[in-house]
Amino acid sequence: MLTAHRVLAVGVVAACAAGAFAGGILYWRGRGAGALTTHLLALAQTLLVAQVGVGLLLLSDGRRATDQLHYLYGSLALGTALAPWFYAPETGSRRLLWFAGLTALADLDSRLPGHHRLDAARAHRVAYSELAEMRARLGIASVLERLNDDIGAIDQLRAVVAAKPVAPFGAYAEAQRELTRLNARTRSAR
Repeated sequence: MLTAHRVLAVGVVAACAAGAFAGGILYWRGRGAGALTTHLLALAQTLLVAQVGVGLLLLSDGRRATDQLHYLYGSLALGTALAPWFYAPETGSRRLLWFAGLTALADLDSRLPGHHRLDAARAHRVAYSELAEMRARLGIASVLERLNDDIGAIDQLRAVVAAKPVAPFGAYAEAQRELTRLNARTRSAR
């Protein structure tokens, strides 16, 4: 099931990119959506729904993502791809623009870098995996802090401090500084 989720992820990215590109070109040329573009956009939405469905099956089976942001990325991508059904004009080239533009945005949502970089580093699918993991953790901590999830950010920073990385240069000091700041802020909020 996890393999299907990963294969679907590649399909989602490819279908969203192809559908958004084809729709954007047709809109730019002033043409309406042809059968191929319509099917590409529908395929992208279908694969996104399937991806979320498989993710929910994995979740119901007790398998959790290593990063809580994974659920946010998936929800945002799905919501973005399905929004044109509710908000796009009924007809005309602007409808095509809505579908193509939001499909492109869904493609970006599904490829947000932090958690994918962390997963790749943990699986040693990238060069210098320790360096990539530290950069990913610092980035995720920054995003979590902006989302007001100080506890999640602190967890990421603690992992960096515990690893005592020598690379990237300054990562250890940055993690300690941010951890001290966030701990103080959490204590003062209590």
